[in-house]
Amino acid sequence: MKRMLGKSAANESTDGDWTLVGDRVALEPGRYNLCPEMKFFATPPVHGSLANQVVHPADLCFKLSENVSLEEGAMCEPLSVGVHACRRAEVGPETNVLVMGAGPIGLVTMLAARAFGVPRIVIVDVDDNRLTVAKQHVAYGIVKVTTSLKVSTLSWIDQSFIMTM
Repeated sequence: MKRMLGKSAANESTDGDWTLVGDRVALEPGRYNLCPEMKFFATPPVHGSLANQVVHPADLCFKLSENVSLEEGAMCEPLSVGVHACRRAEVGPETNVLVMGAGPIGLVTMLAARAFGVPRIVIVDVDDNRLTVAKQHVAYGIVKVTTSLKVSTLSWIDQSFIMTM
């Protein structure tokens, strides 16, 4: 069976109790931090939100301001993950942060940590392109990791970790 992709979404409302048709809303993919059964977009057996239409509970839809684009609305959920992580870790100007993964949630977590005043953020990933994006924004250092077990040394060069074989 094919799976529909997409975890974070925003779109126009076509029906609802508290929204008007055409209202732009961000969709919370689920209460996965509270749900013992872990059901949310893009986690089998639940399809993702990359579709023309999805049916979603009204209490997990949040109306967007006129000045917020649908693209920005789709980033509300990943950003909330980053802000929540920073609050839980109580980060601030005296904190150094290591972010594991430079995907969308890792990058917005890095940005949230900077907004919380963190001066040094190091981000880790296997992908050069993601690390380049992180470095272009606010990463103090980047670490490229590999799935190879043949790595023998790790060194710090120009605020980047370089692994050599």
